[in-house]
This record gives sequence, structure tokens and C-alpha cells, in this order.
Amino acid sequence: MPSFLPFSLFFSFFSFLFLSVLFLSLSWLFVFSVLSLSVVAGRVIFPLYEFGLLQLTEKRPAQLKNYGISLRYQSRSANHNIWKEFRDTTRVGAVNQLISEMAGKHRVPPARIQIFEVKTIKAAESKRPNLKQFFTQDLKFPLTHRVLSAPSRQYRTTFKAKRASTFFG
Repeated sequence: MPSFLPFSLFFSFFSFLFLSVLFLSLSWLFVFSVLSLSVVAGRVIFPLYEFGLLQLTEKRPAQLKNYGISLRYQSRSANHNIWKEFRDTTRVGAVNQLISEMAGKHRVPPARIQIFEVKTIKAAESKRPNLKQFFTQDLKFPLTHRVLSAPSRQYRTTFKAKRASTFFG
């Protein structure tokens, strides 16, 4: 560390990248933009083993949660800071939804996305209407089109005398 800093600063990073080399370069990019430190003045410390990646595990992976993600992405014309909300069981699943949505709607490859924060949000904190529609108590998912099959093989036929009724309203 430089001599003008009397104490050591530690930053923790969570990465959704597959390669540790990309993780190292993006973490240095962040430290350089915040503190104007160079690579010579700092060191990357991995918590368990060198060049290892920790996998994030959830406390309750079977429970649905609402996630808010703040990010910056680089489009063809400028940089944009945005807030997205997703509903998933894990943080990694929410980030996968984010990456696929950004690739589909905004045509942004994953390398141009910087995720700043992934946090669990309550129903009252939600801002987006596509997530708010799931917060009602009388939420139903009706089965609108059901095709009944024959109960056993002896009742199956290729042609029927009566057209099948698929609406059971």
C-alpha cells in the first residue's frame, strides 16, 4: 500500500464471471476508479485458495425471493445506470435472468455489464409493475386449456365421433 495511507483497505467482491482472470481485471478496474490506486499499490487476496472461485449458496434455496439489481451497462452510444427487479429462488438465478434479458432487450453482451449490487427486496420496496402483479393474495394460475387423454389403452382411438372439449370453466 502507498505510504500516505496509514491503514489497509479491504474490499470484497462477488463475481458472476466464469474466469478468474476477468474477475481480477474488473476488480482492479473498480479499485482504480474508486481510490485511484494502481496495481503496484495493492494486492488481491482470495479467501480460501489462490485463483479459486467461491460459489454463493443460499440459506433457503427453495423459497421465492424478490431481487433488486443495480448495474451499469455500456451501449453503443453511452453508459447507462439502471435498476432491475427479478423474482427467483437464488441470487445466481436472478443474475442469469438479468444477463439473458439484457442480451435480448438491449443487445448487451455480458462483458459490458457491471453489476454493483444484488439485494433481496421486500414486496413494499418493489417499483416495477411486472413484479408487483405477483404480490396479491388472490393470485391464481388457472388451467385454461386441458386435453384429456384416455384413461386406459383400450379406450384410445385414432378418430373420435365427438370433438374434444378442452375448456373446463
